[in-house]
Amino acid sequence: MTDPHTQEQTQNPQQEPVRAAAAPKTTATSVIHGTGPGLVATDGFHPTPTDDGHQVLVWFTPTPQERQLIAAARHGEPLPGAQTNHTTPPPVLPHDETEPVQVVYHTGRSGTEASQHPAEFARQLSRQYEALSYLTVDEYLKGRNLYNTQKRAPTPPSLELQREDLEKKIVNRLVDDYRFDPDKAEKKAVEAVQALAALHEPDQSLQGTHQLAAGEIVWGNSSVNSSIGGQHKAGLARLDEKARDAQVAGKGHRYLNVRVVLCDNSRLASRIRRGKTNVVFDPEEHKKQVSHYTRADRDALAEEIRNKYPHLSHDPPQPTTAPTQPDNTGRISQVKNILAAAFPEPATPTKPHTTLTRSHSQPTRNRARNHPQNQIER
Repeated sequence: MTDPHTQEQTQNPQQEPVRAAAAPKTTATSVIHGTGPGLVATDGFHPTPTDDGHQVLVWFTPTPQERQLIAAARHGEPLPGAQTNHTTPPPVLPHDETEPVQVVYHTGRSGTEASQHPAEFARQLSRQYEALSYLTVDEYLKGRNLYNTQKRAPTPPSLELQREDLEKKIVNRLVDDYRFDPDKAEKKAVEAVQALAALHEPDQSLQGTHQLAAGEIVWGNSSVNSSIGGQHKAGLARLDEKARDAQVAGKGHRYLNVRVVLCDNSRLASRIRRGKTNVVFDPEEHKKQVSHYTRADRDALAEEIRNKYPHLSHDPPQPTTAPTQPDNTGRISQVKNILAAAFPEPATPTKPHTTLTRSHSQPTRNRARNHPQNQIER
C-alpha cells in the first residue's frame, strides 16, 4: 500500500488500487492502494487508513465558507436541491465543532451493478450530505418525523416528461457528437434513461420531503441510488440521536456536522459501524478540520476547494453571499456524466454515415471525438 506520509509503495498483493480522479484537462491520475476494486477519490472524498490496515474514503461536511466556494466552482452544474429551495438563511454553525456524526457506506456488494460505479457513490453521497448541511437540526427532525409518518411519496407525473426530454438530449448527443446511427442512438438513450433515477437531495428518508427539488432535476445511476438508500438505516439512528441531543442543548438552529466513510466492501463497513475497526485520522488534519469553523481566509479556502473538488473548476470565482441556481444559458452539459453513470462500459459508436436528416451542420468525426467535453472513456 502507499504510505500517506512518504508516498512510498509497499507490497501487498491483496490490495487493489483506490483511484483518485484526475482534474479536467490533465492526463495524470494518482493511484493510492486500497482493499478492493471499487473506490474512487473524488467529489471531496479523500483516502484515509484504518487501524487494521485497510483503506477507506472520507468526506467531511463543508463549512459555510466552503459551501459557497463549492457552489461557485460548479460553473453551472445543478446545485443540491436543498440549497436551491431553502427559504430561510442556511445555518452557519455545526451542531458539534470537534466530533462529527460518522455514517458509513460501502460501494455495493461484489458483482452487483452498483459496484461497477464507485465514483457515482462518491458523487451521490457528497451531494446528499452537502444538501443536508443546508438544513437546521430542527428542520432535519421535522423532516424525519414527516418521513416516519408518511414514508416515500409516489413518483410525480411530471417526471415522465423530464425523462422523455432527457432521452431526446441523449439521442442528439450520440448522433451529433459520436456519429451513432439514429435508431441505435434512440435504443441506447432508452437504456440510459431506464438506468437513471431522479435524485432527492437530501434523500427523502433524511429530509422527509415529498417532492423533488424545484429547478433542474439531477440524475444519477439508479442501482447506486438504491444501494445508498438501503444503507441509510444504520446512519439514520446515529443522526437522529445526535440531532435530538443538539435540539435539547439549544442548538436546533445549527446544522448537523457529518463525516461520511465510504468502503469498498460491506464487511469492512459493518466492522466500522460496530466499532471493531476504526478510521485513523491524522491529528494535524483533524485539527485543520476543526479550525475551519473559525477561519475566514477565502484564498486558503479556495485553494482547498480546488484540491478537494478538482473536477469542478481550477479557478472558482468569488462566491456571492447567497449562491443561487445558475440559469441554463451558462450550465455545462450533463449528458456525458449521465452516459458514464448509466453504462459501466459506454457503447462503441457505429461507423459514420453520410446521410443524416438534421438541419444543422455535423461536426467532423475527429473534432467531435477529441473535444474535451465530448470524451467518453472507452
